[in-house]
Amino acid sequence: MLSQIAELSTGASAPQEVECYDKGTVPFVRTADVGQVHYSINFKLAGDYLKEDVVRERGITIFKKDTILIPKSGASTFLNHRVILGMDAAVSSHLATIHVTEANNKFVFYALCLVKAENLTQNAGYPSLRLSDLGDCEILLASEKEQERIAEILITLDEAIQETEGIITSAERLKKGLMQTILVKGIPGRHKKFKRTNVGEIPEDWEVITLDEILDLIKSGLSRLLNHGDVGVPCIRSTNIIDGKIDASDLKYWYWEDDQGADVKTYVLDEGDILINFINSLAQIGKSCVYHDIGRKVIYTTNLFRIKVNQNRILSEYFYYYTLTSKYQRDIVSITKPAVNQASFTSSDFRKLSIALPSLPEQRQIVTILSTLDLRIKYESCKKAGLETLKKSLMQKLLSGEIRVKVEEN
Repeated sequence: MLSQIAELSTGASAPQEVECYDKGTVPFVRTADVGQVHYSINFKLAGDYLKEDVVRERGITIFKKDTILIPKSGASTFLNHRVILGMDAAVSSHLATIHVTEANNKFVFYALCLVKAENLTQNAGYPSLRLSDLGDCEILLASEKEQERIAEILITLDEAIQETEGIITSAERLKKGLMQTILVKGIPGRHKKFKRTNVGEIPEDWEVITLDEILDLIKSGLSRLLNHGDVGVPCIRSTNIIDGKIDASDLKYWYWEDDQGADVKTYVLDEGDILINFINSLAQIGKSCVYHDIGRKVIYTTNLFRIKVNQNRILSEYFYYYTLTSKYQRDIVSITKPAVNQASFTSSDFRKLSIALPSLPEQRQIVTILSTLDLRIKYESCKKAGLETLKKSLMQKLLSGEIRVKVEEN
C-alpha cells in the first residue's frame, strides 16, 4: 500500500488577508494551479506567494522539492491531476502531499497516474479524496533498479512529448504573428511603398474592396431537428468546426427526402466551400473553416453560412486565413447583434465588410507560407498523439509487470 512506502499529509488553509501575499516570496500552490496541467514531474507553477514571516508565524509547512501533489477536493476534473513539486513550496489544504520514503519517487508518481480518482472519491455531488483511501492504494513494486529504469523510460517519453509541445507552440505563435503581418502588409521585404486606407496602411499595389465584390454565394444551411442515427446525409454543425477543421467524430444526420419539401441536394457542400458560424455565443461567432471532402456528401445546418468566393479575385484558402486575423475578428464584433441566448450577424452586414486584397500570385505565396506552417503543426500534433499513446500503453504494461525491463545486477 502507498502508506507503507510514503508519508501522506496535507497542506495549510490559505490565509485570507490580502497583505499576507503582498511582496511574498514563498510559493503557495493551490488546487487551481495544479488544475492547469494534467501531470508534471517538475511543477513550478504558483499563483500566489506568501510572506516568509506569515509562513513562520502561522507554522505553515514548506514541502520539499520532489513532493508529489494530488488534489483531494475541488473541481472534479482536477482530481486526476498529478504533479511533482519542482521547488520548495507551501501548499493548500485541498492538496494531498506524498513524500516517498521506500521506493523510487518518480516510479510511484507514474503508478499514481494510473489510479483513477473516481475509484477513491467520496460524495458524488462534490467529490473529495481522503488521505486514508489514498494511503490504501496498492502500488506494485519492482526491484529498486527496475523502478529506476521504468521511471527513466517514462521520463524520456515525457521529455519527447514536452519537446514536441514546444515545437507546436512555437509554430502556432509564428503562424499567428505572421498572419497579423503578412495578410495586412504583405510578404516581408516585397513591398517598398505603402498607402493609407480605411483598413489601415497597406502595400501600394493592393486594393481595398468590400466582401460583396468577391462573394459569389453566401447562404445559411438547413434548419431541422437532426438525428443521431445515420438516416441519410451527415450535417455539419458549428460544433463540428474545431481549430479551422471539420471534426467528423460527432456528426448528426438528416434525410435525403425532406418532409418539409426542401431540396436537400442544394445544401450539399463542395470542396473548397467556406463555412462561417454566424449564430452562436459571442466567443464562437465568426469561426470558420474551408470544407474538404470527408469521404461522403454532407450538408450544413442553419447557423452556418456557406460561402463561395470568386476564385478569379481571391483564393478560398486566402480568405480562410483572413478570417483568422484580428481585423476580421474586430469586424465581426462590430456587426454582431447580441441576444439573450445567442448572438448573430446578417449576410448583408457581412457583405459590407472591407478587405485589403493582394494579387492572386501573392495570395498563392502567402497561402503557401501559412499552409506550410499548418502542415508542420499537424505533423508535430500527430507525433505528439503517437507519443502519448505509446506512453499510456507502456505505463500500463511496465507498471503492472506485464512487460519487464532488463537491469544490470551488481
